[in-house]
Amino acid sequence: MSHHRYPHRRLGINPVLLLCIAAVLLITVLPLGAFARNLPGTTTQPRTLDIEDFSIQPGGGLVTFLWRTSDDVLRSEFRLVCEHEGREWELAVNHAAPRVFRAVDESVAILLGGRFLYTLSRTDDGETWTVLASEAIMLPQYQVYNTLCGAFPNPFNPLTTIEFIIASPGKVRLEIFDVRGRSVRVLADRDFDRGEHNLTWRGEDDSGAALASGAYFLRMTSDQNSQLKRLILLH
Repeated sequence: MSHHRYPHRRLGINPVLLLCIAAVLLITVLPLGAFARNLPGTTTQPRTLDIEDFSIQPGGGLVTFLWRTSDDVLRSEFRLVCEHEGREWELAVNHAAPRVFRAVDESVAILLGGRFLYTLSRTDDGETWTVLASEAIMLPQYQVYNTLCGAFPNPFNPLTTIEFIIASPGKVRLEIFDVRGRSVRVLADRDFDRGEHNLTWRGEDDSGAALASGAYFLRMTSDQNSQLKRLILLH
């Protein structure tokens, strides 16, 4: 009865050997990645991306970045961040040509000089970022005088942000005048450290009352110089 139950034994083939042959054939035909995807607790690796010719070109109070990629990717997949004297900001990344990307740092901090650390990262899912390049550069101090950069936005309603650079520590006075030359608001009259600074004006006088629509003048005075900017308040 045994020869009916195990007919393959007539050929003298060991069943264990058949199982081994089948396993070898399965491994040969299917890619290894198919097994990894089916195993519990495994994750697929994100696709790698090579960047080429990553260059940093400082000059004229700007820092320009150019790089190439080995594959076609979206500019939104990149993030370029600068760190300087405890501050951090992100640069806008744009396409310059197919597989070529460009970014420009126009921050007023460039004028102050010092050490700037730039880090380029990329994401596949918008959550996890992989660092592709990180480089620190030293820039000279372009700005040697205190500078009133302006107010943004301008015209404005209901508020505007006033930006200025202090090249050397000292006392600075920022004051708002109406078209008749009358002082309506003193925004600051104190010492400032070296660096970038900003103040917010909500179109109010010293008493907190809202001022009428129209033109106003912002004056910044220090021991170095005095500068004036025209502001437009809209209601």
